[in-house]
Amino acid sequence: MKSTVTRFLACVSLGFVGVVSAQTSPHMEQMLAMMDAQYEQGYFKAPAKCLGVTEKAILAATKKSMAACFPEDITAVDDDVLDACMEAKMLNNLGVSAAKMSQCKQQLGDTPQQEQAAAEQHALEAFWEKVGDRELTNAEQDELHRLSEALGDAQREQALAAIESTAAALRKSAAGSEASITLPLYQNATIDAHYDKGYDFGNFKTLPVAMFSTQDQPKAVLAYYQKKLPGYKFYEFDGIGYMLLEKDPGVDFEFTDFAVYKNLPHVIIEDLNLQGAGANTRISLFYRK
Repeated sequence: MKSTVTRFLACVSLGFVGVVSAQTSPHMEQMLAMMDAQYEQGYFKAPAKCLGVTEKAILAATKKSMAACFPEDITAVDDDVLDACMEAKMLNNLGVSAAKMSQCKQQLGDTPQQEQAAAEQHALEAFWEKVGDRELTNAEQDELHRLSEALGDAQREQALAAIESTAAALRKSAAGSEASITLPLYQNATIDAHYDKGYDFGNFKTLPVAMFSTQDQPKAVLAYYQKKLPGYKFYEFDGIGYMLLEKDPGVDFEFTDFAVYKNLPHVIIEDLNLQGAGANTRISLFYRK
């Protein structure tokens, strides 16, 4: 069960989310929408069967737990605190015992990346048990450095595997759905995700949104959309990129003030060079059906 949750914890720990407000950012909602995609792909069938709950119950419990555990400043995430909070909240929200959760986790097994990370963690713990509180020799300092690096590498591999697994599910779900998108499509881009019912923030919902990535630079993408959507208002946000909004919402707003422009068709062009991602640009199309 925890392996499902850590897909999203891994995204956060790697800076994959990229926007500071977990409660108001569309990027936080992207993670919640990933849960929906995983639900549709049947990711929760085995855990649900083992725990004796429904797949919908796991989906709802995970979203509720994330809302309770993620800090408002997503850049301030403490992985250990977040893990502990998520585990406690999941038990409470699902109404299952810790023993049952542990049993199912063992029964369902870990991914190879999780097993490797656990092995490296065990090796580091064994090292400290051996040396205790005494001063380390030069050889032991070298060994500690090696073990720490091995654990870090294993944890990064685990996180990357989780991210890619989730991304692959989203791409598969979105494939072939472009025809329903009513905003112009950038030709040299690949669809990564499509939420045709929009994002559900609880107190409001957004327009449907499709996300694309391209190797083209953000300014080239911006030029295309400014030509295709000449009446749209232009905004630039430091550290993120550009936005083209159907009309001026009538108030000053920041990028994270998503509720201000939620009902207006818009294009978000993110500079992924600022986030260290594989592609150069992410395009998010919030469109009206």
